[in-house]
Amino acid sequence: MEKETIIKRLTLIKYLFKIGYQQSYQFETYASFSILSFHDSIEMFLKLSAEYLGIKNDGKLSFIEYWDKIPKLTLRESMRNLNALRVSLKHKGILPAKVDIEISRSLTKLFFIESTKNIYNIDFENVSLGNLVEYENVRKYINQAQEDLNLKNYEDCLVNCAKGFEILIEEFTSTKLNETHENIIFNGLKLNKINTRSFEIDSNHKNFINEIKKAVGSIESGLNINNLGIDYLKYAKFKTLVPTVKYWADNQFDIFPREHIKLKRPEYSCEFAIDFVIGTSLHLKNLEFDFSDLIEVKHDF
Repeated sequence: MEKETIIKRLTLIKYLFKIGYQQSYQFETYASFSILSFHDSIEMFLKLSAEYLGIKNDGKLSFIEYWDKIPKLTLRESMRNLNALRVSLKHKGILPAKVDIEISRSLTKLFFIESTKNIYNIDFENVSLGNLVEYENVRKYINQAQEDLNLKNYEDCLVNCAKGFEILIEEFTSTKLNETHENIIFNGLKLNKINTRSFEIDSNHKNFINEIKKAVGSIESGLNINNLGIDYLKYAKFKTLVPTVKYWADNQFDIFPREHIKLKRPEYSCEFAIDFVIGTSLHLKNLEFDFSDLIEVKHDF
């Protein structure tokens, strides 16, 4: 099996694990479903490892029997406990305790780190989810963000996530122009772009107009995100965590660092930001279209 294929499948496994990772931090009932995601990601890993090592699997191998066939797998008893939690949840409707979810999160991550190194001689934490992003310019920033996270450069990580998101929105929407070159997704009134300097009014009225502009800009921003089908609450959380970034053109940015804000869980914040950009890119890629592929505009002169 070629290394490129292994990396690609490990990327999918890691993505499923990260879904469970984010779920595990939600309120207790929803967090319970992280057990299913953790278990599914491990099953995918077990099947990949058996295929990689040439171990016959006729579909009769139980979850725990993989450890008999593949001695390099680690944490056998811990994974047996995870399997029991999954059976109790899926087949008996018994929700796991919060402490069991937290332990499963830590041990699943440790299983991937140890077993990936033992079997493939690959550092699991260096498997970049950015490989799932098909927008090349976005992928560059997400891969850099992952490197920053691995080096614990949390602020740089969040800056690169913010850059990647701005470019993602720009690249997706820039091809969605109708025959009059109007953007069919971001087609608001753009009142927030009115220049109050052109009005001969006193400062109080200018301040009032500027407040209206800010309010309209906020409304339009929310509508634009909803137009793209992006989960607005996750978007709001993302924007809270990352610094404000303004994208101009040719990879030029203005960065406005946060003031008086200190992240309590920087590693979690970075992981959430990376996952949000990747998830959004997959969502938008599924919706991707270009007018030039759909219609031909005829002009009368």
